[in-house]
This record gives sequence, C-alpha cells and structure tokens, in this order.
Amino acid sequence: MKKLSALFAIVLLVFACDDGDMTFKDFNFGDVTTAQLCTANEFLYKINGTEVLILDVNIEEYFSNIDGTIDTITVNSANKVIYRNYSGTVTSSAICTSLPPATPTVVEEWNASQGGELTVTTTKLVSDDGDVSYEHSISIVRLEFVKDDETIVIENQNYGTYTTSQGFDFDFEDFSNGTINPSKCDSGDESAPKIIYEINSDEVLKIIITSENFNTLFVNEVTGIDAPRILELDDTDNRIIFDVYSNTASGTLICSNTPPITPVVEQRWNATGEIWVTTEEVVVGEFQHTVIFHDVTFFNSANDEETFKPTEDENGNYIYGQFAIE
Repeated sequence: MKKLSALFAIVLLVFACDDGDMTFKDFNFGDVTTAQLCTANEFLYKINGTEVLILDVNIEEYFSNIDGTIDTITVNSANKVIYRNYSGTVTSSAICTSLPPATPTVVEEWNASQGGELTVTTTKLVSDDGDVSYEHSISIVRLEFVKDDETIVIENQNYGTYTTSQGFDFDFEDFSNGTINPSKCDSGDESAPKIIYEINSDEVLKIIITSENFNTLFVNEVTGIDAPRILELDDTDNRIIFDVYSNTASGTLICSNTPPITPVVEQRWNATGEIWVTTEEVVVGEFQHTVIFHDVTFFNSANDEETFKPTEDENGNYIYGQFAIE
C-alpha cells in the first residue's frame, strides 16, 4: 500500500499493477469550493480541469432547508459517488446533457463502493435585504473508490458547499400604493367558513376561519390601537395557509368548490400564532380593518421541521392587509 498526498485529499492506494499503469490523478478539488447542480439528471458535481467528482443522490432528501441539521449519506445502489478523468478540460455540457459532445471523452471512472459515508450540514443564511437561502456543507467521512482490482480511500475531506433558495418570495405588498388589500371569497352561505386571500403570481396567503369568528373579528366598531381583537390559530377551523402553486393562481382557483385541475399546490405551509384585527373609522360610517399576524411561524406541511417566520416589526407583528366589511 502506498500513501499519495494531494492538496485536497490523502489517498491510500492499494493496487496490483505498476505505478506507470495508474492514471488516477491528484483528486485535487480543494480550490473548487462550490458544487453545481445538473438539473437534467439531478446530481451535484465539481470540476477541476479534466477531473469531475459526481454526487448522485436524492437532492430533496438530503438537502432540506432545515437550519442546523446534519444528515448522513450512505453510499448504496441509490446514492452514488463517481470520480471521472477526461481526455481534456471538461465543462458542464459534457456531464449534464443527454447527448454529450464527442470530446472530451472519459479516460477513467472510479465508483465509490457501498458503505461509504458523507455528511451534509445545513446553515440558514439571511442577506441584508432579508432574502433567505440555505448553505449545505458536504463532507466526506470515508469513501473507497474502486476500479478493477484497485482501491483508493478518501477520508475526512470537504466535498464542498451547495446552496438552495427558500423556494418562494413571500412578497404580498402592493408597492404601487404602499397598502395591502386582501380579497374575500363570497360563497353566499353565511354559515360557511370565510376565506380571505392575497395573490402574488403563483403564491397565495390566505386566512380560513369559522363564520362565527369572522363576525367577531370584523366588527364595524373602532378599537384602540393597542386593543386588537385576537384569534388564536388552530389546526382545523381557524388557519393561516401559505401555498405555492405550479403556475399563476387566481381568485377562482381559491374560492371555487371545484377548482380547476391546474395549477396544483407544490408547497403548503401551515401557521401557528395569532390573528389580530384593529378597526378605525376612516370617514363617518365607513370602517377599515387592519389584519395583523402576531408571532406567526409557518411549518412546511411536507416536513414540519422546516419553518420560517415572515418579516416582522419589533413587536412580532406582520401586517397582512386592510379591507372594509359592508
């Protein structure tokens, strides 16, 4: 067994041939800190000149947007790590396209054997503008690359980072006039649950509450600024829901008892917290209700460990909007 040193990895090589027959290169990916996503085939890769290191795993399973998590990837028939060396400098087109170019060609390919491990540590990042992303730091715990009767072991090395976005904007402010104006579904049934909603392209933020609670919250009587009417959310009858659709949403989609087949909900987030409503008389006999989400946290319905909070003021309040009840 010989020990080969590289800037990125310490490689242990076991082989049954002369050094002259060995073509595995330096395995030097240390200068390439960011992994790229091949969207066509759904795998991550890093390029260093003629060398490529591919991580072919379920992206959604191991790269969830949950701050502080550490996930372990075990190499098996579904999770693969592949090293390739090409005949010339390689680009993404040689890796990701269904019909790769004639050159460069693969000179050698090494596959990590089953049982190898990597870890993924996720950190939430918030920019100065409030944009949220998640940085996934990928580390190699131990991988054994095998080709023919040769084995190379990589231990305790960084694979790199991969960043995912929050996947939505959650931007419901009407910048044309500085106010937010929700709409209300009109079912014609006074006893039916009430739906209040806002739409921003493919995103919908809606309130669903019982008729009784609607009539209690939205009374045409002035409240004090510091004395809102308060409703605590629950899991069934009084809810705030944030949906991300596959295409542009509409009021018909939200209010219809038989909504169209498309678009469909791709993400659903349920909230905990409270709804606050304050009421002012803007002119004699005309009232305006301001709806506030207080201390609200959204939970991904597909994974309740994934959460986010809307941008709030110093009191934990997010202004949902203003509208009038006739």
